[in-house]
Amino acid sequence: MEDDKQNGTQPMKLFRLPNGLQVWNTSESGSDTSFLYREIFERHGYEKHGIQVSHGAVVFDVGANVGMFALSLMERFRDLHIYCFEPVPSTYACLARNLSESPLGTSHKTVPLNLALG
Repeated sequence: MEDDKQNGTQPMKLFRLPNGLQVWNTSESGSDTSFLYREIFERHGYEKHGIQVSHGAVVFDVGANVGMFALSLMERFRDLHIYCFEPVPSTYACLARNLSESPLGTSHKTVPLNLALG
């Protein structure tokens, strides 16, 4: 894990996940990061109750947190257009960084947006 204070709000920490993926989150978010990994990457909890994603899909991730759902989709599908909405400034900073630094980003269009939907 690596620390960084680049976002100007709260220090970020780089977390290495069990699948080798590295994500930035706020430094105090270790247990949240582990929970989100299990929920999104292992249990596919965001893809239940008839929610399906396919290659080339447009996805609105509302309350995107640090972007782990987007990253999980980017691993499994091609040519996605993902719009990630996150209103909390420190969390949004991690989201934007995770999307911009992802090696999978070149094959997808990702748009982080620092706002809430209601």
